[in-house]
Amino acid sequence: MRKIYVYLCLACITILISAEVLGNETDFKLPTLVKQGKDIHSFIPPGWKLIKNTQGDLNKDGLADIAGILESKAPPKDLAEAPPRILFIAFRENQQYRLSFQTEKAILTADMGGVWGDPLESISVDHGSLLINFYGGSNERWFQSYRFRYQGNGWYLIGATLGSYFTPTGAGQTEDYNLLTGMMIITTTDKNGNEQAKNIHRGKKPLVNLQDFDIALAENQL
Repeated sequence: MRKIYVYLCLACITILISAEVLGNETDFKLPTLVKQGKDIHSFIPPGWKLIKNTQGDLNKDGLADIAGILESKAPPKDLAEAPPRILFIAFRENQQYRLSFQTEKAILTADMGGVWGDPLESISVDHGSLLINFYGGSNERWFQSYRFRYQGNGWYLIGATLGSYFTPTGAGQTEDYNLLTGMMIITTTDKNGNEQAKNIHRGKKPLVNLQDFDIALAENQL
């Protein structure tokens, strides 16, 4: 568990530095996306590009909604960190798409994966929820997955998986959080591939709204 915390802390420090630099750069402002569009490309503002996207029913109306991750093409030259990113979600309505949500705080940027490189692995619609996966490190690899679901007219974090392992041996640990039930499963794997799982009842807590979710503080929001 200590290794997982170390990797998360390193990533969080980078995120906080990036946020501070962005906040101090008066000439750079994150765009507000259009409220509706005919397709996913309608939500890409000038100077930005779509780097990941997915589609599927996210609000249980039988229609394929869309979600994407945008990245700035040309941030200010004095920004030492990687270009900022935006996660957005849009619902299918009346032959168009309506913006449901956007945030820049839920996505790791390209410089946060260590030696591995860009940690953004995938974004997908899974069992009616939005699943975002990250992966990074070097000999010591780490991974994070966050699951968000639309309910009660809002987006909420309902699950997360955090883990790390040593590549030469495969030994590592995974922490799987079910925030709906309050259960947590810690799985430890030794160098011989033997697994030991421990179930922990953490108790239910109020779900974190996506508008309040900050991946830099994720460990404190689970």
